[in-house]
Amino acid sequence: MKKTLIIIGTVLIAGAIGITMYLRTFNTLTIEFSDKSPGLIVDVYNSGPDTVNEAQQLTEKNLVASNISSKQKIRLKKGGYSVVSRKNDTYEPFNQKVSLYQGNTNSVVEPYFSESKLKTLLEPQKSAIQSAATSAYPRITGRYIFEDEKLFHFGDWYGATLKYVGTDRNNADSLLVVMKKEGTNWKIVTRPPSLIVSQKDYPDIPLDIANSLNLRAY
Repeated sequence: MKKTLIIIGTVLIAGAIGITMYLRTFNTLTIEFSDKSPGLIVDVYNSGPDTVNEAQQLTEKNLVASNISSKQKIRLKKGGYSVVSRKNDTYEPFNQKVSLYQGNTNSVVEPYFSESKLKTLLEPQKSAIQSAATSAYPRITGRYIFEDEKLFHFGDWYGATLKYVGTDRNNADSLLVVMKKEGTNWKIVTRPPSLIVSQKDYPDIPLDIANSLNLRAY
């Protein structure tokens, strides 16, 4: 009887150790959705070392969680994963790599608006944006025209080229202007409009916006 109890106890201890070790191979991925990006659905794919490229990753074979549209915690084996949004014309594609090798992690789903969405938002605001710019810098009127106007991110950033059309040939450079929407009003961030958008001079302007505009200057 004693021997039997010892065997049972050993089996139970071994089982408990095995379960503990198995559970330690898992971590938690928390998926959250920004208030700025409602209506999105994401899926989670394995993107560990066994997957060669992105096309191979995004297959049903590597799908580990699907149809996620609200905050959710998912227990997954330690490894690399991709949180990928389903097609949505309102937002840019979202594909975020996350690692669960070292511990739990979060993925915040917050893709920016798509180009088509931003173009739709720009048209009815052009007049107000240009008026805000010329009110801040009256010399724009009659000397420059707005070209390559574009909204960025969630439609709260604006960038454009000010093309010189005046008569002073010694001051004929085109300038870049960046504006930020604060509430319902547009404010100039590049004070004054400049040849390039420097991160040193304008640290509050997101780098991707600065780079996009600076490409126009070359």
